Amino acid sequence: MKKRQLLSIMMAIVMAVSVFGTTMPASNVEAASRVKKISMSKTPAKVEVGKRITLKVSKKPKKAKGKLIWKSSNLKVARVSQKGVVKGIKPGKVKITVKLKSGKKMLSASRRVIVEKKKTKTVKKSTVKISELKVKEQQISLDEGKVQQMEVTIKPSNATNKKVEYSSSDQDVATVSKDGVITAIAQGSCTITAKAADGSGCFVSSEVTVTKKERPRAIITQDAEVDDQDSLIHILLYSNEIDIQGIVQGSSSIHWIGVPGIVTPETANGSYEKPYRWPGTSWMMNYLDAYAKVYPNLKKHDKTYPTPRYLKSVTKIGNIGYEGEMDNSTDGSNLIKKALLDNDERTLYLMAWGGPNTIARALKDVENEYKGTKNWENIRNKIIKKVVITACMEQDNTYKTYISEEWPEIKFVSCVQMSSYAYGWGKMPEDESKATLKGEWMLKNLLRGHGALLDKYVTWGDGTYLEGELPENQFGTDDNLMETWWGAKFMGTHDRYDFLSEGDSPTFFLLLDSGLRSLEDLTYGGFSGRYALNTTKKNSKGQQLNYWSPEKDIYVNADGTKTTTESSWKYIDDIQNDFAARADWCVKDYKNANHAPKITVKEGTDIQAEAGEQIKLHAVTTDPDNDYVRVKWSIYEDACTYTNTENIKLKGAASDVVSFKIPDDVKSGDEIHFIAQAKDDGEHTLTHYQQVIVHIK
Repeated sequence: MKKRQLLSIMMAIVMAVSVFGTTMPASNVEAASRVKKISMSKTPAKVEVGKRITLKVSKKPKKAKGKLIWKSSNLKVARVSQKGVVKGIKPGKVKITVKLKSGKKMLSASRRVIVEKKKTKTVKKSTVKISELKVKEQQISLDEGKVQQMEVTIKPSNATNKKVEYSSSDQDVATVSKDGVITAIAQGSCTITAKAADGSGCFVSSEVTVTKKERPRAIITQDAEVDDQDSLIHILLYSNEIDIQGIVQGSSSIHWIGVPGIVTPETANGSYEKPYRWPGTSWMMNYLDAYAKVYPNLKKHDKTYPTPRYLKSVTKIGNIGYEGEMDNSTDGSNLIKKALLDNDERTLYLMAWGGPNTIARALKDVENEYKGTKNWENIRNKIIKKVVITACMEQDNTYKTYISEEWPEIKFVSCVQMSSYAYGWGKMPEDESKATLKGEWMLKNLLRGHGALLDKYVTWGDGTYLEGELPENQFGTDDNLMETWWGAKFMGTHDRYDFLSEGDSPTFFLLLDSGLRSLEDLTYGGFSGRYALNTTKKNSKGQQLNYWSPEKDIYVNADGTKTTTESSWKYIDDIQNDFAARADWCVKDYKNANHAPKITVKEGTDIQAEAGEQIKLHAVTTDPDNDYVRVKWSIYEDACTYTNTENIKLKGAASDVVSFKIPDDVKSGDEIHFIAQAKDDGEHTLTHYQQVIVHIK
């Protein structure tokens, strides 16, 4: 048989089988299509918005009858085709269900699908580092407590990482926030640096100077006598209240270093060629080193204490050659000259604890530079207006021979309270003020256990050897001097550790915040005493000098009798107690030390009134330690221009509210001074005052 014929026969047979269904019974096909279960993976599937995935069903027989039916539980999240293809619509979760008919049963399975946000393709950018930082102000001056933003410009502007990190070289002076906000803390200078955080190494700095422009400013000149050294300790404990712009060592009629080869006549104190009672100059830095040791504790009580570094930067040597020496410009005179010429409109208090020769040299330098120029009169008038010299007497001849002759208008205050707070206190009345100058009180409250600075404080017979001093002035080591020095009649006798002297301290007491108003007007009185213009003081040209001398005040003794004393004596007890509290600040935490109360008068400090008018004044007190504060009112008779003060009767003088009637015999222009005293009950019983002046219309 041919091959083509055989193929035709076989095809005919296949077609016959297909037509008549003789390969498998229908019942068997139906049985094969029956399944018991379908399933999908239990693991949630993930798809991005806009993307597709295909879900698969497992355990489905290949010959199962019927189609798979797909469904989404939330078409807003995802849709599914009948081929199991899922498309993400928006982020969320959805359940995809599939069904299959098996005989009379409907089988189903489901799977969780998580639709995720569409992933954006990240294009890797090249890193641009900072190439330069610029600051708007390289020199910044801020008063303590003030803030300023450090303005930094970044180059290039498209730098990848523009973060800048800030730091301060001295956080005692100024701090800086992470955002570049500078906060002035205490007098001094520091560097604020802005550094790029991207590792480029770029940085920029501003020099920040913190000032005390809300405080009275002063420059100290001193001749290094032992009481000057004690006064320096005292003023350093109040340097938070005073803008100390210089500490300058000069000479006087009894202290100098000597100038070899100088041709001068022999003086009562010896030749100007040799040192006379000269302790050297290194002691000043030693005292500031001691201040540095107690400085961290002082800051616990007031963070505005100037840094030791700042105080050292303004400590200079002035004209020290001999009595009245003003031969050449010195570091000290140049410092004073700069202050004389600056544009600070505050009063410049130049303290002369020794001779004023370095002050005179500074004035002479200004005269030499500007006299004869078109600016001379303006400069001269500016200096006359701003300068006040507070001096512990004229301890050389430079005020008489130069300052009074060329600058007669400059105010010169002879702050002499030698029997109140200097060598002569032993002859003063026996009362509470005198008790605070005695050795027992001094030992307990100042000398023992109060830190490195008070360890240098010198008292009678305490064993201190005074470098450079003569044997007859070795107050610490020669016990005989306690009985004989300058004669007991003038000075009084002393016991060991008694107060020696701070004859120069009244030059700065008037700058302290006592609530008394001598800083406003020297005739009003205060811790430094009360002063009046001395109309007898004239220079060689007959010009009236602006020279102020101390006045005496009426003092009520312990037995009620009245006497006349130096006008600061009534405040010595308050001065010493406050000094003792500051000594505690050197070693004690804030909560374990005392701080002075404050007192204000509701009606103000200057009141207009008429004869016969009834006046009522209300005192308001606060105390930082929550101590109980007592108030006492009095009339300051010596400061009043109205003389018949016995006609004024105070009602409630021992309370916070006082009332009185203005006498009928007052005259227009009269002034009546009232003192409100606030005294706390804490350690050392600290005091603050408010002086109220009633002006008669």
